[in-house]
Amino acid sequence: SVYYFRTVPYQTDLELLFPLVTDEKNWQVGMKTVEQGVLEVRNLGAHEAFLVEPSAILTDPPDAGQKEKKKSRPPKGKLWIWFSADEKRIPLTVRGEATRVGEITITLESIELAN
Repeated sequence: SVYYFRTVPYQTDLELLFPLVTDEKNWQVGMKTVEQGVLEVRNLGAHEAFLVEPSAILTDPPDAGQKEKKKSRPPKGKLWIWFSADEKRIPLTVRGEATRVGEITITLESIELAN
């Protein structure tokens, strides 16, 4: 979903919804732009960037023999991704929070340009 999002032209207040199939389950994935500004990244300097909050909802209907799945479950975690606002849409920083694990932050440290 991140790679797909990087191909879509950027606009403020952008919200995309698209289907995703993984592990034989169907999901409705959302990618919503929630903030834009200048992000200071250690070793890379300041970049015009925007913050995206992805979300996912399981859309598989229950099997005939199963109990009906709950329509809304509390999320197991949250994810935020800062992308560069240029045409490359480089993921600069990813931050996630999970209820059982805690918080994780991933930050890009270098960029290698191809010849």
